[in-house]
Amino acid sequence: MRSLLQDASKARWGSDDCLEEGLGVVTALQKVLHCCIGSFSGLRAWSALVRDADAEILFANVTDDLKAFDRELSEVAARALSHGGAILSPDEG
Repeated sequence: MRSLLQDASKARWGSDDCLEEGLGVVTALQKVLHCCIGSFSGLRAWSALVRDADAEILFANVTDDLKAFDRELSEVAARALSHGGAILSPDEG
């Protein structure tokens, strides 16, 4: 996790290009999210194995939320690429 956070820091400060910097940060955040999704998915599977329904539901909800956030980040990056670097739409910024 520490190396993922260091990658995020490098992405943030490693570029003079605003679009490249923004996409680097999105990519770094997605790396962290993917690590978390894998971890919580493993915990969900473990919860199912030990028949702890409450924990299984909790980890399923957390995993679903992380996946939704990952999809939103992908949409932000796609929007930035298609609009020449505008990360936020006019109504968001």
